[in-house]
Amino acid sequence: MITLFDKNGETIFILLCLLIGTVKFTKENWDEDAELVRQVKQGNRNAYCDLFNKYHDAIYRYCYMILSRRNDPSEDAKDATQEVFVKCLANIYDLKKDSAYFSWLRKTAFNTCMNMVKQASPDPIPDGFPAPEAGPDSKVSGAEIQMIVQKALNNLDEKYRLAVIHVHLMGHSYIEASETMKCKEDDIRRWVHRGLIKLRDELKEYRGLID
Repeated sequence: MITLFDKNGETIFILLCLLIGTVKFTKENWDEDAELVRQVKQGNRNAYCDLFNKYHDAIYRYCYMILSRRNDPSEDAKDATQEVFVKCLANIYDLKKDSAYFSWLRKTAFNTCMNMVKQASPDPIPDGFPAPEAGPDSKVSGAEIQMIVQKALNNLDEKYRLAVIHVHLMGHSYIEASETMKCKEDDIRRWVHRGLIKLRDELKEYRGLID
């Protein structure tokens, strides 16, 4: 059962709503990453293909979330994903700790996406999915939930949106999110808290429409 609210109707159960947008990088097999990076540094390009295949889909979904306010986030995310892997291959020798490839890739993806946002004029926020009509028998499908929550997330102030994405969609700690966004940990905590309150307020109209 997927619901936007808990039994008291007060807390958004948002983490299950962005069904195909949810991004979680695996933290397993860091030793495997380190070995692959060492092989790449020794000239084995096939090893980089293994790293690419391992993380490509997650990086794309992450870039899509960051760029989701743009008119064509799918194409922008494809461009960003390609740029991320090209950058990381070109600068692989700058990576001092081979087992930290995961963190390096994530930060490169974030910086790449934010540069794309800064270099282009802002796009209008898409209207998203129209609100369903309320009724005792109304139901909202999984795809509709995704679009509804994506719209609400895109309506947040950018710092709130990014903080919620990192902490509640990607599963980062507050410290990891603060390092990626280059701000204080207390800022992340405050932005996440305020972002979730705003999301709850925007999604109140859907309470009772989802089983």
